[in-house]
Amino acid sequence: MRHHLFFAALLAACLGQGFVYFNVGILDEGFWSNQARFVEAGSPEQYNPAHAYGHPGGPVILGTIAIHHVAKADYETALPVFLTIFNGMVIAAIATLCRRLRPDSLWWLPVLGTLSIDKLYAVSTPTSAVVGPLLVLLTLLTLRIVEQGAVSWRGSAGWSLVAGLAVATRFDIGSITTLFLFGVLATTLRWRQLAGLAAAAFTVFVVCDPYMWSMPVRHVGDLLGKAALHHQTFTPNRLDPGEAVSLSALAFLGLACTLLAQTVPGVTRKKLPAVFVWALIALTVVLYGVFLSASYQAVRYFIPIVFIWQSLLPLQLFELIEGLQFPSLRTESARNRARWLCAAVVVLLLVGSQVYFLLEHVRLQTQRSGVISQ
Repeated sequence: MRHHLFFAALLAACLGQGFVYFNVGILDEGFWSNQARFVEAGSPEQYNPAHAYGHPGGPVILGTIAIHHVAKADYETALPVFLTIFNGMVIAAIATLCRRLRPDSLWWLPVLGTLSIDKLYAVSTPTSAVVGPLLVLLTLLTLRIVEQGAVSWRGSAGWSLVAGLAVATRFDIGSITTLFLFGVLATTLRWRQLAGLAAAAFTVFVVCDPYMWSMPVRHVGDLLGKAALHHQTFTPNRLDPGEAVSLSALAFLGLACTLLAQTVPGVTRKKLPAVFVWALIALTVVLYGVFLSASYQAVRYFIPIVFIWQSLLPLQLFELIEGLQFPSLRTESARNRARWLCAAVVVLLLVGSQVYFLLEHVRLQTQRSGVISQ
């Protein structure tokens, strides 16, 4: 059953992601397709911070090069193909994990839908589009380990693989989020298990970041310098307060519902582990504080933490729905049908809103292109 769900989710996620990358488009595609070309050719331009160097974006670069060779496609085509396939697999893994975490819930369905076609992809870059789902998966893997109170070798390998890929994609947000989640695991696992996770994640980071192969010390310094540049000295760019609130609306709702379930007795049948919830809230405060105080602010920086809370939102809503009694209905079967109807409405609203906003972005983009061409 799990395999059937994974492959069905993979197909749905690839269809959604393919629409995003081939029909809507994302930012800086030219930078990253050229970066793959520079890395493969050994060009010194691969180290130019005015291009794509410094994120580091290793999985994006290596994946684009691989698709370029396997499919005999140019780099400009190989990049969106890689993003579609890679993100499709990550999102399918997320949906499958949601089903394993809550087998009697429809939680996996809106998570699959929203992560496949979220409106924020339209203002993302290749690295932010990849690291967002990766950090959602890492968060859910952490939740599974904490709820089980133990970790198998497969769970350890999965956690380390995802953590290493996330840090190799976006060093800044990947490292901060991984450290917070690692702290959550420190409340559950023994120090030897933690050391093994850290060593394996670092190994994945080194393997998946081609710059670590030849100049590791200088490269880590460059990554830290790039993060400081964006925060302090980069060309100023401030988000409008309304824009910051708008992009975070569903995330804040997810945070509020989670906090309600955590603090009010009897609201939900099963609470999330307290250490997990408070760590995510602390991470949110830190990230929003850093991003909103930076000289250069962009919507794409918020994508991972927004995706995390948006993915927890339907879980909390379904838990609240399960607590509804419907006293006007006489039989338990009628009450169950009412709960399923409420859950279906939640799925339609969450996924439908993302489809609407994404299509609206395409419409406005088309209108602007028409005006410019005239």
